[in-house]
Amino acid sequence: MAKINPEWAGSSGHMHQSLWDPESGKSAFANAEEPGELSAVGYNYLAGVVETAPELTALYLPTINSYKRTEGGQWAGSSATWGLDNRTVAIRSIPSTGSAARIENRVPGADANPYLVIAASIAAGLHGVDTKMTAPKRVVGNAYALEEGHQVKELPATLGQAIEQFEKSEVAKEYFGETFVTHYVQTRRWELRKLQTSVTDFEIARYLERI
Repeated sequence: MAKINPEWAGSSGHMHQSLWDPESGKSAFANAEEPGELSAVGYNYLAGVVETAPELTALYLPTINSYKRTEGGQWAGSSATWGLDNRTVAIRSIPSTGSAARIENRVPGADANPYLVIAASIAAGLHGVDTKMTAPKRVVGNAYALEEGHQVKELPATLGQAIEQFEKSEVAKEYFGETFVTHYVQTRRWELRKLQTSVTDFEIARYLERI
């Protein structure tokens, strides 16, 4: 479960990832010339994961409870942002001259299916590499309190919003296939319907003796 208490930070399912050169056996994200930066292909990959984060959020945050973890500044990525070793953004860049060079997807929670998170991140990253995508401006400082002029895309705030974006995602359809996208959207809509027909403890406590 991603969030079990409103007073506590949630439980994450962050995923670290990198690519390897099949010929040299070395990290394709490592940058020997600039140790403080990822390689060019590393930034292409990172850009893809950042750009597609909103449309793939339904895979990273698959339950109604997921979105309570990403609400507010509690160390969970809530916007399509990235930064250098920054734990308030969605995607953390961790450069190195060797095998430690990688990125971290900080959006997924503990309730996510790890296989789908891995598949979605790889699809997003490869999309960035294939299209030679350029990463947006990196965030320096607190991504939850950005100054004016730093335009970023917010991630969906609810499962319903995430479903709508995932259903329209061309990247999801290309890498997962339309059959999977349709099936997954139907399962998430069923989840929402189950909530709508449930009577929660919150409703009983708030309405039973007050209305």
